Amino acid sequence: MGIVLVSARLVGLYFAVSGLAFRFNPRSLKGYVAFWSKGKRLYLVGAARLLSAVVLLAAVPLCRVKWFVAVIGVLTSLISAYFY
Repeated sequence: MGIVLVSARLVGLYFAVSGLAFRFNPRSLKGYVAFWSKGKRLYLVGAARLLSAVVLLAAVPLCRVKWFVAVIGVLTSLISAYFY
């Protein structure tokens, strides 16, 4: 298994776990957003999202459900462009 595929799985796992955590505890999202929206941390979030988008888009040819990974990668890149 290549490093790109492992990285894409880790990115997907992070997205899924954080989504479930915020779904079951919505108040924690407020603290999470408050922490990351201060100062230069916001740029770090944008860079991390851009990196995760690149990883997902690089993994598209290796995945079984190519269209789904491509859509998530494109959406993530659009969200990261919003932070810049």
